[in-house]
Amino acid sequence: MKTITPETIRNAFPDVRFFGYGNDCFIAKLNFPALGRTNLLDPCLFEGIMVMYTLKGEMLLTIGYNDYNVVPGSMSISFPGDVIRLSRQKGYTDSIRIDLLVISTRMLHLLDLNQNVVTTRLHTRLVQVDASTKLLLRSYRELINSISRMPHRESERSMGYVLQSMSIEISHSWPRLLVANRPKLSVKSPEKSLYDQFVLLVTENCSTQRKTGFYARSLGLSERRLCQLVMDFSGKNTAQYIRDALLQECCNRLKYSSRPIMELAEELGFPDQKSFYRFFLRSTGMPPSAYRSVGVSRP
Repeated sequence: MKTITPETIRNAFPDVRFFGYGNDCFIAKLNFPALGRTNLLDPCLFEGIMVMYTLKGEMLLTIGYNDYNVVPGSMSISFPGDVIRLSRQKGYTDSIRIDLLVISTRMLHLLDLNQNVVTTRLHTRLVQVDASTKLLLRSYRELINSISRMPHRESERSMGYVLQSMSIEISHSWPRLLVANRPKLSVKSPEKSLYDQFVLLVTENCSTQRKTGFYARSLGLSERRLCQLVMDFSGKNTAQYIRDALLQECCNRLKYSSRPIMELAEELGFPDQKSFYRFFLRSTGMPPSAYRSVGVSRP
């Protein structure tokens, strides 16, 4: 499978004006047919975070095993390691235009962006943006435009502050937007709705709540019913799903935060650093410090 980098995207559009900080962070207005030059029309891995806000038209966005109907006013996000693909909606021939924001993995490492941006908390990767969020996105776009024109050497740090702020706002707005427009995105069975609620609960609470009983009570289900539900949709038992979510959170914080491992262990609900070390070594085959130093891909 082909890997796409931020540089690949910029090089594919020599006539387009990009605003940002080199290949590490940039925004641009692009159209769908031209995106074929970047190989996004085929399944690929993208090295970084890609946020798309659709201005005009409709298309299909595939992230992992999930398909999302992209329409005007929708915002999608993909993270490092995601398999993504763009395609036209069947029978739709009008032009498609998007605002694209790209943040490279190098920028993520350098700036220690808020870890919520790179966790599985945003399980559903597309939402319909409301008026207030649209205004907020426009403000951040203008800020990035302004900073991109700064010639001084502190511009990278300024860009980092803007990205940190934006990551916090998006991570807090996303669940609200998801709940607000869930019926507009798709029609789901009651079982799928319960499973989606379980996923959100786990991604928000796996650091402090690791027992099946907590999630069953929160959803008003028996533990047996919840285990069957999770198995049906994920192929994992509930305990394994919670453990994998915790491991993913550990990996993300090690990769995208520079805080000491002792602090991370405490934040992640481990009684001490040794317990964190044992859990991570048993799960990945390497100690946390080695994982952080080599910057391996998520499991």
